[in-house]
Amino acid sequence: RSWVASRRRVCNRFCLLHAACSVECPRDFFTQTLSTFKQQCLQPDCNGLLPLHVALRTLESPATSHQRFCLHELLLASPEAAAVPHPLTQQLPLHMALALQSSTFQSECLQFMPRARSFAVTELVLAYPMALQVFDPVTGLLPFMAAATARDVSTSYELLLAAPQVLSSCRNTTGR
Repeated sequence: RSWVASRRRVCNRFCLLHAACSVECPRDFFTQTLSTFKQQCLQPDCNGLLPLHVALRTLESPATSHQRFCLHELLLASPEAAAVPHPLTQQLPLHMALALQSSTFQSECLQFMPRARSFAVTELVLAYPMALQVFDPVTGLLPFMAAATARDVSTSYELLLAAPQVLSSCRNTTGR
């Protein structure tokens, strides 16, 4: 047992921005933390997660206005974080949001918008549009396909409209 404990990587780094993303703290505190520790937007914590990954993980419960606020502010401060995959699954944040959207909380997190319905999906596409052309390494689906499997036809259609060239990717991978 002591041998196993000695072989583990010990991480004593505390990232305040990551912690602020994981709890519902006052908006003023979050805003101040983000402006003071902006460099942490692209700094992984001990688990290899960026604050954006942590914020998306909290969406497993019904999305609150605070969660939407945090996600929006993180992407404003560091849109390049939307291009960083999760360290374990290698999913982009857009893939993570679509996977969450297809879970049981789907009706809770949808917000009526003129285009794609899911707030998280919309924000992530705006931050990193190239994600629309990347296959999810877990499901093997493109983002518009993932939305379709969640029976969210509107989001699937909007994602396909935003990147119609992905249809040629589908043709190339199927050999047809």
